[in-house]
Amino acid sequence: MTERTPMDPFEQRLARLARTYTQPAARPIDSLATARAAMSAPAARSALLERAWLPTLDRRLVLLLVVAGLVIALAALALAAGSALQPRDPGPGRIVFVRDGDLFVSEIDGTGVTRIRDGHANGTELGYLAALWSPDMRHIAAIHDLGGPILTPAVEILAADGTGERSIEPGPGGTPSMSWSPDSKRLAIAAYPGEVSRDATEPILGELRLSIVELDGGSQEIALPPGATWFASALPETWTIPDLGVRWSPDGKWIAVGAWNVAVGRWYLAAADGSTVQPLSELVEGQCHVPADWIDWFPDGWRLATVGDLAGNNELCVEALGTGGGDAAATPEPGIVAAIPDDPSSNLHGKLNLPNVAPDGDRIAISTFMDDFDLGRHVTTLRVYDLASGRATDVASGVETLVLTGSGAAQVTGTLEGNPVWMGGIAWSPDGRQLLYLSPEPGAGPKRFTIRAVDAVGGSPSSVVLEGVRSFDLGYLH
Repeated sequence: MTERTPMDPFEQRLARLARTYTQPAARPIDSLATARAAMSAPAARSALLERAWLPTLDRRLVLLLVVAGLVIALAALALAAGSALQPRDPGPGRIVFVRDGDLFVSEIDGTGVTRIRDGHANGTELGYLAALWSPDMRHIAAIHDLGGPILTPAVEILAADGTGERSIEPGPGGTPSMSWSPDSKRLAIAAYPGEVSRDATEPILGELRLSIVELDGGSQEIALPPGATWFASALPETWTIPDLGVRWSPDGKWIAVGAWNVAVGRWYLAAADGSTVQPLSELVEGQCHVPADWIDWFPDGWRLATVGDLAGNNELCVEALGTGGGDAAATPEPGIVAAIPDDPSSNLHGKLNLPNVAPDGDRIAISTFMDDFDLGRHVTTLRVYDLASGRATDVASGVETLVLTGSGAAQVTGTLEGNPVWMGGIAWSPDGRQLLYLSPEPGAGPKRFTIRAVDAVGGSPSSVVLEGVRSFDLGYLH
């Protein structure tokens, strides 16, 4: 049993006064009147206190100051505790981007451009290729070309100011794809091995490798099923999106891995602990029975936006994982959001590409193109689907010339009008009011892009944010 010294009457009054400021009151309290009342009642003092008290001081004034100090301290403590419980403001967001092989950061509107890392690009080395913010905005994962006749990328983990922390070398091959875990402690890397000459124009199909790198130094390989392959390519514009081929779910449970397997479809879902890997087509439930070409996660972590192509129907869908979770009454219900018919008998060919779910999960932005071979026109559009109303809004578009090569392949040769939309590189602003997208710039050689911003509801024309960009990622605190 623990003994406790009884409170003297003054301590009891002081405790009641402290509770007055830390517990809800039934009626407004006059703090000064309360303090005066507490001080006016007689109280026993020890002989030691009597002897130590300076006779020149007003005892009530000193006691009032002590009580006031205690009240201020308690108020500050309550304020600090309340602030810790408040949700974090996502803030305006920052861009990390690659320009001429170097790594830069800027504000979301393109101001405050700062080069944080020199990629040492030259005739045989491309420098940096892509970069990705960690969710807590404390780190950047960047892909760096190491040079040599065979394309050899490395994944560098950097601090937010560009100082180096760690480098991972997956070996020769195409540009890896990367995705951070929601807690920013792990990085998933999908590597595309292959002996790819840096001047090669054709991709090489090879076995896909998935690894998880711990921020504190550990690593883990996740074995993928036989036949999980993808293309290693030397084309610099192939991977303008850092997480194009691997995407960690927002709840941290799954890692979606893009692969090529005709039998099971385009994507696998790997458990984040490496315990299981299954084709996405075996885990989703809904009305869409199309193997997904491209996917994006909803914020709830158990629904996905998918785009597929089967039997002439190019469908944008909402899929739900059969493993479930989340709110059963959540909207929208799984099913088809939109479809673009593809009529092989005509010279019109359309495609939906790379869905991007809004921060609140209420809309899906997607790039589309429509090729008219008779008129030689390649029309690209940035479209937003509102899931509650079912309404689609085109917020940006552009037209480019289209020609057929000797082999019968379609080739885009130049801008005719508007602001063409690249098939990827779409990002929502933290508040969901704007969209950033890549628009190709004219000129020969490796593609360069302009990052443009547009009102997500289509109320204003798009504006230039940054020019001469190879790839970018928009980060903000979640």
